[in-house]
Amino acid sequence: MNNIAKFEYNWVQRWLFSTNHKDIAIVYLLVSIFSALVGTGLSIIIRLELANPAPNILFDSGQIFNVVISAHAINYIIVYNLYKI
Repeated sequence: MNNIAKFEYNWVQRWLFSTNHKDIAIVYLLVSIFSALVGTGLSIIIRLELANPAPNILFDSGQIFNVVISAHAINYIIVYNLYKI
């Protein structure tokens, strides 16, 4: 095993399978920031789409709008329930 592969394996093992409370807190913080950014971005897309009577952001596609709504809802439900514990 070369040094790069060993470094990548050790990095993944450290952050994903750690029992160290400091590493868990950092991963928790990063996941929460990422989820907040995704949720905010989806919320902005929804608000821009609903700002005008004519659809203009999502190219007049009801399916894409439904996907954005569902992704925002799933993100909110999972993040809210995960971090409520």
